[in-house]
Amino acid sequence: MTGRYPDSPGWKGTETSKEAAAFVAPHAATLEARCEAYIQAHGPASPEEVCAGIAAPGERLLLTTIRARVCGLRAKGRVVESGEYGKGESGKVRVIRWRAATADELSLFLARKAARDEKGEGSANG
Repeated sequence: MTGRYPDSPGWKGTETSKEAAAFVAPHAATLEARCEAYIQAHGPASPEEVCAGIAAPGERLLLTTIRARVCGLRAKGRVVESGEYGKGESGKVRVIRWRAATADELSLFLARKAARDEKGEGSANG
């Protein structure tokens, strides 16, 4: 992952946020690929479910890191809202369960993004 979000971890104006992005950057592409593979293999999943599902024995994955990778997949058009909800980390709030985008959905997303980019209207969220 190189360049700007969503191709590399983003950060929001604070030094701690910038440090966190720099820390995760070497691992972000691998984590993103693991998140996407999990969703493709298991169907719709929340970041909480993805985090629990991809963690290897003894591996500590931070939910915030997995949420950020799933958000990056959304910004790239690789996952979309499934219309289903899971339970958040607290067990009390609903969270979106994401599904893999179909080839047609991804093609449409990329075409729209290219059109916006041509007009100079590009955005980080595609």
